[in-house]
Order: sequence, then structure tokens, then C-alpha cells
Amino acid sequence: MRDLILHIGMNKTGSTAVQAALARARAGPDWAFVAPVIPNASNVVRLAFHPNGPSEAWRMHPGARSPEQAVAAIDRALAACDAPRGVMSGEGLFRLGKPSIRALVGRARSHADHVQAVAYVRPPAAFMVSSFQQRMKTRHIPLQDLHRAPMLTFDRAGAGWEDILGAENVTFRPYDRRHLPGGSVVADLAYLCGLGPLRSARDNNPGLSGEAMRLLVQYRRQVPAWQPADAPILTALRDLHGPRFAVAPPLLAPAQAAAHRMRDWALDRMGWDMAEPPGDPAARPVARDGDFDDILPETVDWLAARTGRAVAQLRGDMDAIAVAVASLGQVRSPVTVRA
Repeated sequence: MRDLILHIGMNKTGSTAVQAALARARAGPDWAFVAPVIPNASNVVRLAFHPNGPSEAWRMHPGARSPEQAVAAIDRALAACDAPRGVMSGEGLFRLGKPSIRALVGRARSHADHVQAVAYVRPPAAFMVSSFQQRMKTRHIPLQDLHRAPMLTFDRAGAGWEDILGAENVTFRPYDRRHLPGGSVVADLAYLCGLGPLRSARDNNPGLSGEAMRLLVQYRRQVPAWQPADAPILTALRDLHGPRFAVAPPLLAPAQAAAHRMRDWALDRMGWDMAEPPGDPAARPVARDGDFDDILPETVDWLAARTGRAVAQLRGDMDAIAVAVASLGQVRSPVTVRA
């Protein structure tokens, strides 16, 4: 390869859509998708180079069950690229520590003359809310755990890549639909890297409405860890439309402080002040865990209609609502109503 482009994330910036588009296209006139594992390189790279060792989930990744196998998978993917340019994508690459970045870039430079990285950056408060929602999809997260300080150091994570690749070889882009052509991160990356048109698919990981999140929380309180039935439950909850999920402003103070601290960096590197997207005036922000129990009557009606439960059985009974949400998975309910 003459050039290897690393799309390094960050998380919650449309990376899944980018990977789906790259995997579908596979190649363009002068580029090819470099994929140690289709479609996301994050886990296999972490397994190969993460200094703290892989989790069991990474160990079980098909085709790369050990760090040695993961390194071999990366080498094979890089060596197999027969186009002048390669593109590799993994949102988890953004937060790799310097030793891991150095190791990955070292392998890449043995196959490519030039290596560059592209990262999209999301405003801190929007990132916090979206990250919380994503974590709640897979496990129960108390609202007080909304804030994770290490996750709000976008400038420091980016500096690791700049130190290894050189600032001139790292491009940061604002994940702000007002700055993206057509509001699409896929189209922006394709234009930025000269990949030609990439076809965006349906978003397979969309955000849930505020009311859908209220229902999900009832289920998660009873089933705190991921279950096979969760996928159809989440698919069903996507159909519950309404105002966006929102968090009360006082809980977002750490994100606002982080944005203030990083503002000069964002202006320097992206010409962007990290402005948060406009809020949804119809949203009902949550300020404490108990706010998730404030479920609108029309939401109860929707759940009753979807599950065949009686409205009177569900209204005001969070345990019964949890059971009804579980039944959206069309499998035997893993929760029971407490006496």
C-alpha cells in the first residue's frame, strides 16, 4: 500500500454506519477495505496490542482468540490489500494508549508507505447521554454513573495519535450534523478521504426515544446483564417514537466543564467550538433514577397493545411493565412479577 487510512472513531460518532458502508463496498477505484474482522477492527486490535490484556469477549472473537492470533490477523489483512490505499475502521482505536498505538502503527508501516488517522469528535454532553443510553442497552447503569471522567478527555486521546503519527497525519472532524455534508458521517469520510460515493444503510444502532428508555430501564432493573432476547426487545422499542431521551442539565455539568477545557483545542484543530446540538424542547429530562418511573399513559397503551397485556395491569406497576417489555423479545420472560 501507498497509504493506509485509519478511521479511529471516536465512539458514538456513527462508526457503525461507516463500517457497514465500507464492508458493503469492500473497494473503490484505488482503495480497499482492510478488515482483520468484518466489519470492526476494534476488538482484534485491542486483543493484539492492549497493554492491560484482553477481556474474555475479545478472546472469543472468531479468528483471533489470542494476542498472537490477533496480530497475525492484522498482518494478513494488511498484506492482502492489493490497492494503492487501504482503509481500516474501529471506533475503539481512538482511546488506545501510546504503547498500543505505537505497536499498531509499527505493524501498519511494515505494509504501507504512509499511515494517517481520521477521528470524529462529539460534543461532550451529547456524547455522555448517548454513551449512557448505549451502555443501558447491554447492562443496567444507575443514573449516577452517567459521568465517566476518563471518557471526557478527547484532546488527550487524540494527542496520543498525534505524538505517534505526527499532527499533520491526524485529522479531527466535528461530529455535528451542521458540519457534515447531508448530515452524514459516511458521506463526510468518503469525501475527506476521496473514496468515492459510499452507500449508507439503515442505522442498526439508533438512539431510543425518552419513553422507550423509560421502558428499557424497567427491564434492566430486573435483567441487568445482556440476554439473547435483548436484541428483539431493542428492535421493538425503536418503534416507540417520541421526544428524544434527555438528561437534566445539572447532571451534565462535568461534560460542560470538559467542553470548556477542550474548547481551545477544538478551535485549533477543527475550527469548532464544541457547541452542543439543539435540545429537544419536548423532551422530559431525567434527573434521578426515579424519573424513569414517570411513564406516560400513551406509552403504557403502546406497550399493552404490543404485548396483549391489559392496560390496568400495567399502569403504575413497574414490575408488570418489566415483564411486558421482556415479552417483546418473543421468548419466555426472564423476569417475574414480585409479590
